[in-house]
Amino acid sequence: MVTMHVFRCGNKALVIEQVSHWWVAPDPHSGPVLFVSMQNGQHVTFDRKDAPDGTDGYAIEQGLLTFLERVGRQ
Repeated sequence: MVTMHVFRCGNKALVIEQVSHWWVAPDPHSGPVLFVSMQNGQHVTFDRKDAPDGTDGYAIEQGLLTFLERVGRQ
């Protein structure tokens, strides 16, 4: 059985095992945005509109790091 770890932020979700890398970059309209590159070449972005509490990409990245620490992945 394969275990999948899913990180959720608002209405978006990531399967951790499919993440290649991520970075935070500024956006002139919404502030810092978290960009995630997947192993299949797709990209997912998270910004203020995706977070229930309106946090920016840096805060969402910190949530992702906390999640990874909790599930023992990094």
